[in-house]
Amino acid sequence: MEIINLSFEETLVIEINNQLVTILPKRGQQLQGDISFGISAPKIISVNREEIHRLKKQQHYTSKK
Repeated sequence: MEIINLSFEETLVIEINNQLVTILPKRGQQLQGDISFGISAPKIISVNREEIHRLKKQQHYTSKK
């Protein structure tokens, strides 16, 4: 895993198969330890929290049985 440190005003851009995923910081009231950000990605790229990703994979696997 690569750890990247950015200042709050910076945007992180990830390229996957010539598709760009942009991660933007979001200002607001966060609880201690929470972070907020926006993600802009083409519809072909699925963006989920880890637990949602695992649930979708499990549902997909079970539906194929």
